[in-house]
Amino acid sequence: MTALAYYPGCSLHSTATEMDESFQATCTRLGLELREIPGWECCGNTAAHSTNRLLAAALPANELAKVKDDMKLDAVAVPCAACFSRFMTAAHELTEDAHLAADVTEVVGRPYTGGVTVWNMVDVYHDGVGVEALKAKVRKPFGGLKVACYYGCLLTRPPKVTLAEDPEYPTHMDAVVEALGCAPVEWGYKTDCCGASLALCEQEIVVALTRKILENARECGAEALVAACPLCQVNLDTRQGDIAKADPSFAAAVAKKRKADNSSASEDDIFDWIGSSMKESTEGQQYVTGVLCRGIVSRTFSSSGPKDNPLHPVILDFRNRYLAKRIVESPADKIYITYGGAHLPGVVEELRKLNPNWKLVSIKWMRSIAAPENLEGTLSLIPARNP
Repeated sequence: MTALAYYPGCSLHSTATEMDESFQATCTRLGLELREIPGWECCGNTAAHSTNRLLAAALPANELAKVKDDMKLDAVAVPCAACFSRFMTAAHELTEDAHLAADVTEVVGRPYTGGVTVWNMVDVYHDGVGVEALKAKVRKPFGGLKVACYYGCLLTRPPKVTLAEDPEYPTHMDAVVEALGCAPVEWGYKTDCCGASLALCEQEIVVALTRKILENARECGAEALVAACPLCQVNLDTRQGDIAKADPSFAAAVAKKRKADNSSASEDDIFDWIGSSMKESTEGQQYVTGVLCRGIVSRTFSSSGPKDNPLHPVILDFRNRYLAKRIVESPADKIYITYGGAHLPGVVEELRKLNPNWKLVSIKWMRSIAAPENLEGTLSLIPARNP
């Protein structure tokens, strides 16, 4: 297994933990061993590079020095596009400016003289694994899903820093998703800025930028947009509500697309797919599937009836087991849980499987989707066992 230094950055350890988990999981399956940089620190993307040039170079240089001198590795994976940009910029500036390099050495406490290849997420799959090798590992191809590959403004520019193969119309991500069974579309906003760095201070500008990107992707036939940056992904995903409010035509187009998507697959098709996926998945993948699909499942249950659907106990029991396990493992004296009242019997049962001494002291209704009186008789709990 090939060893690769790993710099997750602040986003992947906070708002983009799912990206961190999926990236590590896929790398393991693809024969890459990710070794997280010990004691890594923020690369300074959010503020340092705009306020202090020395600090902006010193922060990434310190991490690169760790990779080279402490970890004895020659490549580092940096999935976040913003972090990747800071790493590449620092490495470039240190080779171009001897005075800056000397100052960075003084700040860091040791020199960084190059020798570490910095890979973003697309690079890892495209160059580190290879498109053909990646394709050979695919088990469940996407079946021609039409996607727009969004690189954003940091993965490819400036080209003298990023060394991108084509800064204006890159294709490496397209090749990667094609290997996974997707059909990348030709579109015009691959590398346009989505305004993520202005998300808090210039929201009107951000809404306008994201609208152009999403509209172009849809007009070019894309069914989904693939982003290689956690900040861009959040920005493009969460802004759609604001765009719809400002532009009724956008809202109408989205509603039309959703209606077409909903009519293309039957209820049985959806449950067959979810059920087979969960049976063949690991426990962690089952957890993610259960969480992501709960909205779809709830909506489908409301029309077909949960008692008649064989998938209901699979997802419900898994969620109950997971919650009970988390409760038992928690060191906290008091735990607040927001969970459906109808799930209470199952959770109590799972808790008693782990420890028969668990018992209910009282039940108080705080808020429920269904009125408590409508649930009368459904909370028939297992009799408490003697401790």
